[in-house]
Amino acid sequence: MPSAWIHSLSKQESERLAIELGVSVDGTLDDLRKRLKEKWSSLEPHLPSQLTAKSELAMGAAASGGDGTMNAGIPVQVSYVQAKMRGRVVGDLVRNIPMLSGTDPESVLHFLIRAQEVYDLNLVGDLDFLALLVGRTSGRVTQILGLHLGTSSRWRVVSFEISSTFLPPRIREEFLSKYVLWRFQSPTEELTEFIMSVVATARFLSYNGLLGVITY
Repeated sequence: MPSAWIHSLSKQESERLAIELGVSVDGTLDDLRKRLKEKWSSLEPHLPSQLTAKSELAMGAAASGGDGTMNAGIPVQVSYVQAKMRGRVVGDLVRNIPMLSGTDPESVLHFLIRAQEVYDLNLVGDLDFLALLVGRTSGRVTQILGLHLGTSSRWRVVSFEISSTFLPPRIREEFLSKYVLWRFQSPTEELTEFIMSVVATARFLSYNGLLGVITY
């Protein structure tokens, strides 16, 4: 059984794996191993075949007394699960970014700010992030993203090119006035939400003077 390696884990190892997989650590070690086995069984169909093979090899090593070999395989499995979960979270966040169907400067600004907020979570690599963004764009912006995907560019470079292309200096100055200098809190807006909105826009437009006033 591919999940049999779980029963060879120590209590400390089981608790560490449980935390990584979001499983409760309450109860006895047998209870914990049972929950881990159930969780792993639900995840295993979605894992690459090489990880399943590693768990089988680990089980065989444990049976022959090779605990070190077994434990060496666990971080690989857990790291894959972590990466998969992070990718799923970022995918959900990117899908919540409004679709950029044109090159209207205001839409481009809001799109880039929202994208930057997701990127700053640092959950996935730049290329994975760019690939997710492609599905939220069209036309010229999609072409820019596709070009940079082919050259392994970083998000900072891509964001700068999109901003430079569709947000020329005059437009940026207008947005500074509208969304930073003369941006007032609405009656239904929470103070924290208002401050975060102004800071995010100011940071994106590189208006460091205002950032200094707000953050210090």
